[in-house]
Amino acid sequence: MTLYISAFTFGGGFVIITFMKRKFVDELHWLEEDEMLDLAVLAQASPGAAALVLTVFLW
Repeated sequence: MTLYISAFTFGGGFVIITFMKRKFVDELHWLEEDEMLDLAVLAQASPGAAALVLTVFLW
């Protein structure tokens, strides 16, 4: 699932975050939209690439 997101997105971490939101919130309903936003903000505040950190949080 995350392989698909990583393989077909171009443009950096913020683009991948929107794809992750579409997949995990809208399609799979694993998270609420507020939870996804909180994780994205936490990932942005953490050192490192935001998409990588957010992927670790979702794992």
